[in-house]
Amino acid sequence: LTACDSRSTAVMLDQSKVSNLAAGYILLQLLHPHFAHKPEAMPFIHVRNPDVPDATKAVLLLCTRGIFQQSNILRRLVKVAKMRARLLPVLIDEEFQIPNLTFQQDHIAAAEMLTEEPQMVLQYIKDAFKEIAIVFYPLQYSEEILAARADEVASRLLKWRQKLLRDMKLPLQQFDSSCNLSSFSVLDDLSEIPEE
Repeated sequence: LTACDSRSTAVMLDQSKVSNLAAGYILLQLLHPHFAHKPEAMPFIHVRNPDVPDATKAVLLLCTRGIFQQSNILRRLVKVAKMRARLLPVLIDEEFQIPNLTFQQDHIAAAEMLTEEPQMVLQYIKDAFKEIAIVFYPLQYSEEILAARADEVASRLLKWRQKLLRDMKLPLQQFDSSCNLSSFSVLDDLSEIPEE
């Protein structure tokens, strides 16, 4: 079990573009101070193995144009949906289209190839957008605005975590893994980042 595998919040994104990874790492850098006291809840991008660890309770979905047309993303969303992890959409691309009335119809063929429950997965994605998505455009926003958006992401994640603890009726120490901040890095191994 690696340090990333034991953390509860994953970041899912299209890793084929350096600009998407850069946006993800900028967001993680801004989130870092919010999770210094809860390193196991610090979101992570797992570059070498983009699968979603079994310990995942929440997923930051960094939304870009065409993300739901990619089989690797849909495959991971199938797993996340079955795990009943919370999904927080963060828009990092102006061209991303929020799922609309034709979303399920437009994506059913791709989902059917990956799961026997395509409607469930597509509804799971649509349901994530019932809550207002957070817009995070690193190339267009000032540092102050990006920091404010990161604060909003952290606030939602920490509220979800508190609710999960209440629902499970577990003491914090039983829920959290025993780890310290020094065992985690905001940046994963970057040797496999694709070139644009």
